[in-house]
Amino acid sequence: EREIRYFTDTQRGSSGSPVLTDDWVVCALHRSSRQVDVKFQGKTSAHVNVGTQISAVLADLAERSPTAHDEVRALP
Repeated sequence: EREIRYFTDTQRGSSGSPVLTDDWVVCALHRSSRQVDVKFQGKTSAHVNVGTQISAVLADLAERSPTAHDEVRALP
């Protein structure tokens, strides 16, 4: 699965921003927001955010540019 959905507040122009776990680990890149009708934590929400999982981003980078992928993976 390439896509992740989440309810964190975002603003227009946030596409490409990192999506973080509660432990501040990058898990995705923000892509868009979609209208939905869903209950989350007992509240009705009209929007859900959508991001591309970072594992999918890294896999694509490895295929397109192995050198760049190796540089990114070498970062602490």
